[in-house]
This record gives sequence, structure tokens and C-alpha cells, in this order.
Amino acid sequence: MELHKLAFDVLDQPTLSGDDPEATVWVGDEHKPEIIAKRVGDWCWFRIDGLATYRFPPASPDLTVTCVAEPFEGRATSTVVDAYYRSVVPLALQVYGLESMHGTAVETRAGAVALCGHSHAGKTTLTYALARRGHRVLADDGLVIDPGTAGPRIAVQPIPFALMIREYSAEHFGTEVRAKVTVTDDDGPTLTVAPVPLAAVVRLQREKDADLQVERVSPADAFSVLLEHCYVFSLDDVGRKGRMMAAYLRFANTVPVFTLSYPDGLEHLEAAAAAVEDIVASDAVQAVNTSP
Repeated sequence: MELHKLAFDVLDQPTLSGDDPEATVWVGDEHKPEIIAKRVGDWCWFRIDGLATYRFPPASPDLTVTCVAEPFEGRATSTVVDAYYRSVVPLALQVYGLESMHGTAVETRAGAVALCGHSHAGKTTLTYALARRGHRVLADDGLVIDPGTAGPRIAVQPIPFALMIREYSAEHFGTEVRAKVTVTDDDGPTLTVAPVPLAAVVRLQREKDADLQVERVSPADAFSVLLEHCYVFSLDDVGRKGRMMAAYLRFANTVPVFTLSYPDGLEHLEAAAAAVEDIVASDAVQAVNTSP
């Protein structure tokens, strides 16, 4: 799989509107369309408001992402490249048959552990804490799941990324804040690294007065949890939608899903990281790790 195929050009762009019922729209903090995705003719279009418009083909038998971008005036190339890897590549791979989720992932002795949750749940901060405990980081923000094309196991497909730590967490760890961290051309290899078998998914729930608690999610409920955090270019293609639903059903019945509730505050971070490591050591995860 090749990812490093981003070119820059002036595009004959279609009209992309947040009011278009055929478009997929992500709304930003100010309740305005921040990202608009739509297939028009022979192309998939993806526009990030104020940054760039991207265009890629709707099919790729070898999963190679070949994309052309037209930046908005005055936007730095490095920022456009960063958004390509963070946002465009995961959705392009979803169009091509893999699955994509909002989340992070680390590698453990049992395999990859994916962390998902809503905004401000602490995904990246907890991932950084796990990295400091010796776990290789596999993904941040855009999590690509191979539902079985790479082998019998569901796997995380790593793509280029850079951890985006929020200001208060960056100060705690003594690292760069998210505004200063980008994925550059130098970070993006021509070929992706090998997929890592997925051992578990952990849904994070961080609340002010929560007690540290881990709960196994039933396969029936896990299906809804996974779909809640999926990242989809469009649901208009009935065939692709059906394959996606089948993939998530297999996902929910194959990979154990847990909910980790933990209190707000960086002083609780190490306990939360230790709880993730306890999940990795649990019988449910070990059974997945030893299965053929």
C-alpha cells in the first residue's frame, strides 16, 4: 500500500455546500460546516474549510491513495500535507474497503489496543502516557482498521501521524502543543508499515467525579459502540454500507470491547494507563491473542 502520492494543482471544483443532503458534513465548534465530503462523477471530493480541497478516485484495487490538493490562498503546504494524512487518507482507505474510526492506538504485548471516545475524553493524552510506559504509538485521531484483508485477524493499519497534545497536557509532559505538531513529507513513508493485529478496543469516559472502573461491553452493545465512533466518507453507496456493517458485526464479535471510566485530572493519568495494561493482561484479551 502506497500513501505518499499527494500532488498540488488547481482543481475544477464542484459546488460543495453544507446544505447539500447528498454530502457528508462535519460541523466545527462554531456549528458551521468544517469538512464536506461528496462523490461527484469520477472523483471523491473532501474540503476542509479554510485549508484545502482534496480530490481522489473512488476505487483503488491496491489501496494506494492518489490525491490532488488545492490549498486555500495563504495556507502552508506543511499544514495541507498534515491534514492529508490525518483526515483524507483514513477516509480514502474507508472508501477503498478498510474501516476508519476516530481514535488512537498503541501496540502492546497482546497486539494493538485502540482507544476511542468523544472529544476531550483524553484519547491522545492517555496514549502519550502509555507511550511513556513503553508502548509504541500506532495512530492518533484517524484510526484505520483492516477487517481481514491482511490475514485472519482484524488489524490496525498504521499510517503517518504526529501526536497532537492539548496545551494543558503538553505542559504536564513537557512536550509540544498540538498547534505546533504536524505530519510532514519526511514523516510519510512511501509504503505503510505492516498491520498490527487488534487485541482490544477501549472506550474512554472521563468525568470529573468518576471512579476508575473497567467494564466489558457485550458483543451486542459493542456493535453500537464501534459504529458510534466510525469515520465514514458517505453512506449513499448501499453495497459499501452493507460491507461496512458486516465488518463491524465481525469486529464486535471478534475483538473484546471495554469501557474505561476515570476521573478528570492529570494526576489520575497513570492509574488510567495502568488500567489499560490490566485490560491487556485480562483473559478476554489473551484469548484473542492466542487464537489462530
